[in-house]
Amino acid sequence: MVSYVVKQYRLLHSFKENHEGKFLSDEQMKLVRKIYKKPFMDNRVHEIRGKLKSKEERKYINQLKINSVYWPESELKGKNEYGKVGKWTARVEGVICFNSFYVTRIDHVDILSKLKPLYTLPRVFKVNPDFYDLSHVLIPMVLFIMMFMALIGYDGDGGYDIVAYLTLLFSALPFFIICRAIYKNHLLYEVSGIFDWDREGDEIDMGQTGRIGDVPLVFYRDYIEDERECIIHGKIKLEPHFHIEPNLINHKSPFFSLSEKKRSLGRCLVGWLIITAIFANMTVNFYQSGFYHEFLHFTQMHIKPKVIQDTDDAQLSLLKSGDAIKLDHFHLSPGQERGYIDAYDQLDEPFLEQLTQSIASKVGALVVDMDHRSDFSALTRAGEQFVNQQGEIYDQLIAAKQKVKSQVPLKIEIGERKFSTKTFSLKDLQTQIFDATAYKSGQTLSAKAIHQQVRQALIGYLYGFVTPMHASVSFFRPIEKELVVYIYQPIPVTKDVVAEVETMNYTMNFYRFWLTFSLVMLIYTLVAYLTARRRYDHLTW
Repeated sequence: MVSYVVKQYRLLHSFKENHEGKFLSDEQMKLVRKIYKKPFMDNRVHEIRGKLKSKEERKYINQLKINSVYWPESELKGKNEYGKVGKWTARVEGVICFNSFYVTRIDHVDILSKLKPLYTLPRVFKVNPDFYDLSHVLIPMVLFIMMFMALIGYDGDGGYDIVAYLTLLFSALPFFIICRAIYKNHLLYEVSGIFDWDREGDEIDMGQTGRIGDVPLVFYRDYIEDERECIIHGKIKLEPHFHIEPNLINHKSPFFSLSEKKRSLGRCLVGWLIITAIFANMTVNFYQSGFYHEFLHFTQMHIKPKVIQDTDDAQLSLLKSGDAIKLDHFHLSPGQERGYIDAYDQLDEPFLEQLTQSIASKVGALVVDMDHRSDFSALTRAGEQFVNQQGEIYDQLIAAKQKVKSQVPLKIEIGERKFSTKTFSLKDLQTQIFDATAYKSGQTLSAKAIHQQVRQALIGYLYGFVTPMHASVSFFRPIEKELVVYIYQPIPVTKDVVAEVETMNYTMNFYRFWLTFSLVMLIYTLVAYLTARRRYDHLTW
């Protein structure tokens, strides 16, 4: 087999090297593509001379395989028992595509000229009752996939995703091919004019020959009246000779039966109903399986918990026992009672700004009066003296803390579980405000920088810091604004975890896809059955 392919390649390569300069036009190239249904790109014409040999329906000249839609019948009848054709030495011209030779002329017969009247006819989309509906031809493909799913199944060990990939891959290609074939079979060539039966035409299996103008047709004499105006829609046939085989005559099909069509659609409807029921049962079993519930629980706890960003009662009241949540963008600080965390979804900006301005003005005055380059310890002592001796500011800070704690928008009860929250004490506050490291650069601290530093310190002292919290909800007390939870630490999302989650997601989408697909086909078939008379009645003879 390999040697045969290599030999053909070498022969064709030698033809390309010895090209004599003849080319097909763009119009002829389009015609060649229609005739042989290949993506021809090389328009160079090559000539071959030699004795024609036949072997297993293949034709050869000088050991080169020749592909052609036409062979002179009178010459081929002279084949002897060894497959040689009489004394006929053929002269063929053609083009090369995919290492194969395709004929455009045999001796004095120009194939392109003979087929041009057929392939230049207008091609229109018509309801072609001679071809099966999409709902018929897809049933075997879906049954094969269903059998695949039922035999292998999902074992929860990560192997089913491979099956999902393979079945979707191998089913997508046939589906595309089937849809494309159905569409093309509804594209029929149209020819209209006065029909004339050939008086001395050959009678073949499909009927007798006739023509409309230059277009030959083959059909049964009973269905087309001689010398009458008619419009024919059909397909091009290349055997036993070039002609149009009518599918529709004056927009009607001689062999179409509406009752048979409805019976066929009825059988198809039952088939899709059974397929949809089986897919529905398989999908329900999957969603009720233990490994799916484990996956769902794991995903809700560690991958996609419900994100809570504010203290809206309506949102919190919708939480159910066991729901996994993540508190995001909350300032968290220890509550006044043991086992509680205070959560703030927003800051009291006017109050915070007023307090910041009051303290920052005094801090700025103190910093300006000090020679911070000479004695850092003096600066620290001054800070302590400032906070401790300024009773007004001290009382103001204590009152501010009590005010904020009395207006907690949400209390979270965590029981005996530990949850670390970072807050500032009064000592931490004065250290943050009078941080000696801010002056080590030797640059003067601006009023804006002092204001920002004081503000950040006050936020940490009054509200705490933004800290994400993962918890499982027990219940919510709307009157007390208390959320009772169980604190847990989420599992780190590693590559292995992501791979397992993706596997389950592919599996879910796999079941959903085929259930949805079968439902769509069921509805499509039902509509086709109910509207069969309106869609096909005009085709009856």
